[in-house]
Amino acid sequence: SKAHAALVASPGMGHLIPMLELGKRLLTHHSFHVTIFIVTTDTATTTSHILQQTSNLNIVLVPPIDVSHKLPPNPPLAARIMLTMIDSIPFLRSSILSTNLPPPSALIVDMFGLAAFPIARDLGMLIYVYFATSAWFSAVTVYVPAMDKKMIESHAENHEPLVILGCEAVRFDDTLEPFLSPIGEMYQGYLTAAKEIVTADGILM
Repeated sequence: SKAHAALVASPGMGHLIPMLELGKRLLTHHSFHVTIFIVTTDTATTTSHILQQTSNLNIVLVPPIDVSHKLPPNPPLAARIMLTMIDSIPFLRSSILSTNLPPPSALIVDMFGLAAFPIARDLGMLIYVYFATSAWFSAVTVYVPAMDKKMIESHAENHEPLVILGCEAVRFDDTLEPFLSPIGEMYQGYLTAAKEIVTADGILM
């Protein structure tokens, strides 16, 4: 029987479109059953695009989730997306369990979908994280848990290059926002996510 992959697209066209393209490749080139769970805050902005881009993909629209009441005024976009993804977990779990297709053997998420890892582990699914960004960003993210703390501090304070094994060093002018303040909340969140990512069974690029 065909393998079945469950893909989870976090809110925003920049996350949805790469997941749709990955789903089509798994279907066309590897003969997978593919189910794409689309997490959104507004179905109207995604429905027309989905209808144009999908054919044999099994699309599941997660009911729109409003987390405004759980956030402070003017929250960072990333915080809104993360909370929306967390609140989507009960629906994702019940939908995966009730699928009419063979149970998914693999779960594929982007960087905002890490909250779904426990579902995959509970159900015996392989876990993959899909990076639709540059290889450089992927390398930095995967390597950051092993980075020397003093090097990170020196990068932020003295603007020294950030050394990445196997890659060109990251100049301070090109650095990621979390590295501007290694003791800040954004860096700690990024580090926590990176530590979770490296526990996955694989990374797709």
